[in-house]
Amino acid sequence: MDYDHLIQVLMESSKADWLWNDPRSIWTFKPDLNITLRETQTPTDGELRPFAEKWAREYPDQDARATQIELWYGASFVKEYGFVLVDGYRASLPFPRAADDLTITREQLAVASAVNCERDEFPRYISRFQVSG
Repeated sequence: MDYDHLIQVLMESSKADWLWNDPRSIWTFKPDLNITLRETQTPTDGELRPFAEKWAREYPDQDARATQIELWYGASFVKEYGFVLVDGYRASLPFPRAADDLTITREQLAVASAVNCERDEFPRYISRFQVSG
């Protein structure tokens, strides 16, 4: 599989295509077990780095933390995506274009849909974003 095909498969996936392993923070693509998404934490004193942009703190629980989601194909690291855990870890949202421009790409939306596959409230959280491309 080449890079472009992998990204296309990712963007065409649905939340039902993903298996989630909570303790390991790994999502595995059911149709091709070589495709995984993995949350990697960026600890500061043993905790995720606080994220202070206004858009991420406009929820009942204002705690927002930055994390990374990595795309892997087999043993090959492919790409990294910046994410924010918002509302007390109730949703993982991609970094938008800017703090005052909540635009994301279709690719970011696909990753967000996968990593929120077990969260029924995800559509409510992502509805604030505009999708480009």
